[in-house]
Amino acid sequence: MNELNFNIYNIFIAAGIIHGLFFAAILLSKKKSWKTFKLFLAFSIIALALNNLQYWFRDTQLDQDYPALTAIYIQFELLVGPFFLLFVTRYLGKPLRKRLLFLVFTPFVLSSISLPMFSQEIFTLEFEDGFNKALELFIIGINMWFVCYIFYSIIKYERIYKEAKKRTTAIQTKWLKHTLILTLIMCVLWLLATLFLRAFVEGARSISIYAHYYPMWILISLILYWVAYAAIFKARIFDEQLAIREKKSSFTVNEIGLSPQATQPASSSTPKKKTNPLIYEQFEKLMIEEELYLDPQLSLEVASAQLDISANYLSQIVNNHSQYSFADYVNIQRIALAKQLLIDPEFNKYTIQSIALETGFNSKSSFYSAFKKVTNRTPTAYKKEQLMRPESLTT
Repeated sequence: MNELNFNIYNIFIAAGIIHGLFFAAILLSKKKSWKTFKLFLAFSIIALALNNLQYWFRDTQLDQDYPALTAIYIQFELLVGPFFLLFVTRYLGKPLRKRLLFLVFTPFVLSSISLPMFSQEIFTLEFEDGFNKALELFIIGINMWFVCYIFYSIIKYERIYKEAKKRTTAIQTKWLKHTLILTLIMCVLWLLATLFLRAFVEGARSISIYAHYYPMWILISLILYWVAYAAIFKARIFDEQLAIREKKSSFTVNEIGLSPQATQPASSSTPKKKTNPLIYEQFEKLMIEEELYLDPQLSLEVASAQLDISANYLSQIVNNHSQYSFADYVNIQRIALAKQLLIDPEFNKYTIQSIALETGFNSKSSFYSAFKKVTNRTPTAYKKEQLMRPESLTT
């Protein structure tokens, strides 16, 4: 047997491959919770892991003792982008179009048809080498296109959601942007390795003839870890938000004026400018009956625009009639609903972050900060305290 080439780099890469395949297996094994976007994500991860695995066999020289490992070469890198694009499309709730499916998988089909021709030795080595380099540059370019197109789709989704008049549960997209940025960096490393590092490695003594790909493969391993965490966690949060939305429809709140909270109101000794009480009634209706306080994008400017008054005047109205600032008013209403959800047994299986997002907060940290300001305790402490007092459920 030939001496195998193992080093710290390809060991780390192997860990990423195993992790990716394990993560994909978990997604595929949960048939009860199967959703199309999870299926596409699993296929994208499998393609990414198998692409690294093919080169890993060559890098470690296992293919020399076991030729069957690399006897059939499949360009999995041409499948990663299409499957991830389909994943994002379904993740954002968009329909799949046949034209899109045809376009994204055409490069892989054409590559699969053309590559076997080279095994027939009908082309010169110089032509094959030039073709392979051109093909690699094409693959890098098309993956960059996928990154840009997916980024555009996400930005378009965010803009539509922001402009929507009716409040809906929004898909979290920040983690997707982070993944795309990492992928773009990976493509740049790939391009540099192809154009510059390959000749340097081939002309110098190196730990491996594939050493110029190590930075890219290591980054792919990191992407696998990141996607494994983010995709499962974010998808779970979104599913929980939808479930909470359906179950909490019977909950109503109007905390201001009924049960003053720990937040310190504005000083009553401060002279108040005359304001129209009818506008405050309209404001309350907008907040409570139409549940505008649950909109995570809500701001003083957004609310005042809906009432067709200036932001400064609305601030005065809210302060005069509720004794709270606009921000405190909104947070108190959100916390009032969150407190009901936290102590209701029906919502015990949902995470605090899901409850935080579904009550209008942008993040778990902002929810904790506002909750402590209003109740003088953390959500966890409040929940434990209330669960020890069963009578609290009826008060």
